[in-house]
Amino acid sequence: KMILETIVNGLAAVFDVFLWPLRTFFLPSVSLILIASALTVIVFVINRALVDKNAVKQIKDKVEETREKLTKAQKEGNKEEIFKHMSDLWQANNQYIRISMKTMLVSLVIVSLFLPWIKGHYDGLVIAQLPFFVPLIGTSLNWIYWYVFVSLGVGWCFRKILGE
Repeated sequence: KMILETIVNGLAAVFDVFLWPLRTFFLPSVSLILIASALTVIVFVINRALVDKNAVKQIKDKVEETREKLTKAQKEGNKEEIFKHMSDLWQANNQYIRISMKTMLVSLVIVSLFLPWIKGHYDGLVIAQLPFFVPLIGTSLNWIYWYVFVSLGVGWCFRKILGE
């Protein structure tokens, strides 16, 4: 626990040095937009470097082909073929999950490094006031809701721009 606190405190000090202009010169909503956008792009670029696009495409193609064969075997009532294709589908899905887990872990580590710093500086602040009531959220957004909404929006836009 002591080592983890030392690491978190050290990272907070580094983030304070580099991110103080955002906190000083911008409203909390704007600075969080910039931070969340930057983190989303960084995670996206790192994930893109880690994932072999050709392998993912091959897996997706294999899943599609196997599903077609499985559907045909089910229509014919061929139990041996059904089990064979189910096994192939299971293997392809496992490969895809392994690739997805790698990118998810990298994303989790990167975002986890920043979240304590963000929470330390923006916790307790109303970042945005909503003109309507949202169930489970209310009429205002705190830092975590704002971060999530911005990250999802920026990630979606970034993928659309890059044609994914």
